Amino acid sequence: MFLADLLRSGFFILLVSLLFWMHTKNRLAKSTTIILVGALMVLDLFFIDKNYVSSTDFVSAREVDIPFQSSEADDMILQDTTHYRVFEVDGNMSSARASYFHKSIGGYHAAKPRRMQQLFDYQIAKNNMEVLDMLNVKYVIQTDKEGKQIPTLNPQHNGNAWFAQKVKFVQTADGEMESLSKIPTKEVAIVNQREFGNLLQKSDFVKDTLSTITLQKCEPNHLKYTSTSTNDALAVFSEMYYADGWNAYIDGTKTPHLRADYVLRALPIPAGKHVVEFKFEPQVVQTGSTISLASSLGMVFLIVGGLYFERKKMWYAKEE
Repeated sequence: MFLADLLRSGFFILLVSLLFWMHTKNRLAKSTTIILVGALMVLDLFFIDKNYVSSTDFVSAREVDIPFQSSEADDMILQDTTHYRVFEVDGNMSSARASYFHKSIGGYHAAKPRRMQQLFDYQIAKNNMEVLDMLNVKYVIQTDKEGKQIPTLNPQHNGNAWFAQKVKFVQTADGEMESLSKIPTKEVAIVNQREFGNLLQKSDFVKDTLSTITLQKCEPNHLKYTSTSTNDALAVFSEMYYADGWNAYIDGTKTPHLRADYVLRALPIPAGKHVVEFKFEPQVVQTGSTISLASSLGMVFLIVGGLYFERKKMWYAKEE
């Protein structure tokens, strides 16, 4: 490879030298020489680029903008404008097609949340519908013998959030996963006592028929709920627990939240009507923004200071 590069470079150097020699002998005009040298530069770049990019690497803009064609099942599901998730059975956890059209529990990515992958391997792959319910899977896309996609409504899905009546404490992550095979997720929440036991004062909660918790706002970095309950409650949210960024607020006051059911968020909420919010506020972003702002201000001060001293120096020079 090194020898090939040397030979190629030597060949182009020879051609350019020949063009310069012809120009010095008045056999080529200056403009013609410049054009020919430029053409050789472009030709050299072309052959170098061909080593890394081929014609198969280029696709039409349409293929990029619309990489998938929606099916009848997709069109039917998209008529539902509520907040829910979709699970495509054939794609398992790697269906980029399902994720393109819907809020899917999977989707192709080189880096996946490990707990979510484990949840699929040990529960979803074993057809545990309770787990799909707690992930708010309202539609399951299956394929019939003829290859046609069929959307199936799951009327038992838990929704975006719900109140648990009982907490089952376990001591290990294995205990959390194992317990998911045996519990009704709408009623029982599994909590790792060693990690989050200090955030819960009791394991039983009174849930009346008038208690509600409703999602009011859904954005990638901000979720807002309205909670109403006559008793202290434990709310479970169908969202991934991620401590290094997501913060919980009750009526604007930051409140510690915990992990439940191996992957989800849970939050003790006092009796009454409250506004519950989750905001994505990673410290690394705030620190980076502060450093960036300080650097920008420092640059401005340096420029202003430099202009000031330069003008002052010029003023003294005129006085002398």
